[in-house]
Amino acid sequence: MLEGSSDYAIAGNVGVEVPARAVPRPCADVRGGFHEIGVLEGACDVRDRQARRRRRATALSGLAVIFTIIVAFLVELARGHNGNPYTWLGAIGGLTYIAAIVIFRLRG
Repeated sequence: MLEGSSDYAIAGNVGVEVPARAVPRPCADVRGGFHEIGVLEGACDVRDRQARRRRRATALSGLAVIFTIIVAFLVELARGHNGNPYTWLGAIGGLTYIAAIVIFRLRG
């Protein structure tokens, strides 16, 4: 028996060791719910990493679009134009951002 090992858990009183990673536990879903019981602990970690990557990719793409709109607006102003189309795009982006914050905060 491996006493003191954090990778193993003793199952019952029979002295049989079971890897701790094989003990089922619920995995948090990206949408806030729960999947069926995850058999491997590593499966939950993979889903969590994938969710973090998706959130980072979404944030980065949104940042790139906002940055592009601001630069295009400033270029239009520098050329002597009014920059109105980019003003509307920036306003739509800002309103969408505020609505998303409110919705996600209420949703929990």
